[in-house]
Amino acid sequence: MKILIKRYYYHFLNKSRYLFNNYFGKYKYTFGMDWFYKSEIYQNVKYLLDHKNKLEILEIGSFEGLSTTYFIDNFLSKPNSKITVVDPFLLHSENDHITILDKIQIRNFFFNISKSAYPNKVQYLGLTSDQFFDFNKNKYNFIYIDGMHTKEQIPKDIINSWESLSKDGIIWMDDYLGDHGKLKNTFDKTLESLKGEHQVIHRGYQIAIKKLG
Repeated sequence: MKILIKRYYYHFLNKSRYLFNNYFGKYKYTFGMDWFYKSEIYQNVKYLLDHKNKLEILEIGSFEGLSTTYFIDNFLSKPNSKITVVDPFLLHSENDHITILDKIQIRNFFFNISKSAYPNKVQYLGLTSDQFFDFNKNKYNFIYIDGMHTKEQIPKDIINSWESLSKDGIIWMDDYLGDHGKLKNTFDKTLESLKGEHQVIHRGYQIAIKKLG
């Protein structure tokens, strides 16, 4: 019963926000959770990317597409710039139970992308990050990691992203202090393996590094 009530509440909240945003609000996108608009990357990334003439963006994990649409609207107007989004739309809980996101959240993602300024510059791949990196040969100058936040997956996503990062490129990572700070040591140990090759350019709840030449 509680689960059913929660689903109805989420649906009502999502629909209300959509109607408000569509007719009165600041944003043209619909969403149930606004984590991105409260995040450090939303507050800071414009100052890091505005000067770049061409952006090849990789996003690991997108949820309802709010980060994706922000990147599209603000940075993909430049010629040959594009974004690749990798997200199988899976949820991973503490007891290792994996479920598919609610249909409304998946629908929000595709709706939001369709409303963005350059939907034709988006490549969406419904893969896990491991599956993606198994065949990826491209290089990116900005990578945003907001995928599966587990101690097993975090190091793999960082190292694989590092190998796909071009010189002077930036990796921005969510949940550095996530799970009440329990993930910090995993991030730190992984970044320690890249010592001398990177510069930390942001550290807070999220962390970002730049690849040195």
